[in-house]
Amino acid sequence: MKIKPKIYWDSNCFLAYLMQESGRAEKCRTTLELLEGNKIYIVTSCLTLTEVLWIRGSEKIKLENRQKVIDAFEHPNILKYNLTQKISEQSRELVWDHNIKPKDSIHLATALNLNAEFLETFDNELLSRNKEFEQITICQPLLPDAPAFNF
Repeated sequence: MKIKPKIYWDSNCFLAYLMQESGRAEKCRTTLELLEGNKIYIVTSCLTLTEVLWIRGSEKIKLENRQKVIDAFEHPNILKYNLTQKISEQSRELVWDHNIKPKDSIHLATALNLNAEFLETFDNELLSRNKEFEQITICQPLLPDAPAFNF
């Protein structure tokens, strides 16, 4: 049986989808179609469950969207992972060795620890780090004609 690829989603991808952010929600569509087609897992840190509510530089998600947010994380192919000591220590090294912000380092360390093939994000600072880590591609949500797109 073929193992489904894992695509790590940063909090801002969930937020783009949840809030139907113009220019971003459309980019998330392909990943979500793969998720619905049972072709991939979207993986994320449990940190995302809270971080998505109020990302720095954005408005806090309104209370009336509470159930929408809760439901978004209940899909059987969206896997959430706890912050373990191993991931925390790897995250700490990413802060020290690569000067990555702490929350971003938790996302990256979780993705690396889970052997995710992609870390999808809209965070320009993380996107600029793509070439630093050969075991993962850091990119915006993939479009169907992307070269690495072969699920």
